[in-house]
Amino acid sequence: MYSFHQFMFLPLSVQLDQLNSQGIPLDLAWMQRATEAVLFAYGDFYVELVVEKFTDEIVSVKCFKNTKRLEPYLRQISLAEILPLLSNS
Repeated sequence: MYSFHQFMFLPLSVQLDQLNSQGIPLDLAWMQRATEAVLFAYGDFYVELVVEKFTDEIVSVKCFKNTKRLEPYLRQISLAEILPLLSNS
């Protein structure tokens, strides 16, 4: 597994291989006009994969640690759905 700074400078093909083998898809995405951003956890940081909706072309791979960038994803999570899961633990 690569560090945050190492991952940022990997070639795109290696980043995608790493996301496929080591990344954890968080099942969260958000749409922005013609693109869809999909969130992964990788090590101690997050990776946002931005894809063109109509062509499935990868527009960018953005790595971040700042939780402020999680806001578009966190708005999708309903506490009403999570709380019953926590009480069963």
